[in-house]
Amino acid sequence: MAERSETHGRRLGGARFLGLVCVAVALGWPLAIRADGPMRDDPCAGDAPVTAPVAAPVAAAVATPDAPDVQATPEATGPDTAPLPSPAAVVQITDLLQFEPGSVQIHVGDVVEWKNVSVLVHTATGDPALAQIEGSAVLPEGAAPFDSGNLEPQATFRHRFDVPGTYQYFCIPHEAAKMTGTVVVLGPGTASSSTHARRND
Repeated sequence: MAERSETHGRRLGGARFLGLVCVAVALGWPLAIRADGPMRDDPCAGDAPVTAPVAAPVAAAVATPDAPDVQATPEATGPDTAPLPSPAAVVQITDLLQFEPGSVQIHVGDVVEWKNVSVLVHTATGDPALAQIEGSAVLPEGAAPFDSGNLEPQATFRHRFDVPGTYQYFCIPHEAAKMTGTVVVLGPGTASSSTHARRND
């Protein structure tokens, strides 16, 4: 009878202890109870066996063929697309709807740069097909046309002249205002006139 009472007391004490532990777990108190084996994180979970977590299987690395090397596209060549040297002459596009200077003189292979110092949008266009007024754009025979497109304030445009002769160009938005300019391209061995040339020395 005494043994039964003692056993009942141990069971009752153990139940109370287990109840307190469950309350502590529910309140988030950090606990770790060592049982016969690994540490149990939750003593209220019953007598389920404690098993170590199984790592997720790691997928075997699959070798893939290397992607083919991407070849760089060769740069286009031509007067407007190849890298250009420093300009032999600089023309400013002003608020007065003028190219300044209005005429420049260079040699074959030289580059002219236009810079828009105006608050307006302008173009430097030497293409008769884009002109609305006859004579706004005149090119030597065999010369390629050129067009800067819209030049915003402070934007620049460069063009290399490879054919000798006289080029007349214009500004598309202000063609009606007779906003035109001239480039005189001298052939090899021809001396330039200082009255027309404005070089970027």
